[in-house]
Amino acid sequence: MRGGRVWLDAELNDDETIRSGEIYWDYELQFYGVAERLVFRQHINHDAITKC
Repeated sequence: MRGGRVWLDAELNDDETIRSGEIYWDYELQFYGVAERLVFRQHINHDAITKC
């Protein structure tokens, strides 16, 4: 398996937390050894926001 997955925990990301500008991300990756540099890129999906 290559890659990993990312998800949001609904208990940590309640309405108040999100309104304050904080979001907690959980992720799991395949083990590649010691990672010295992790880069996260954000892509906003406006369609998902309007469906909530």
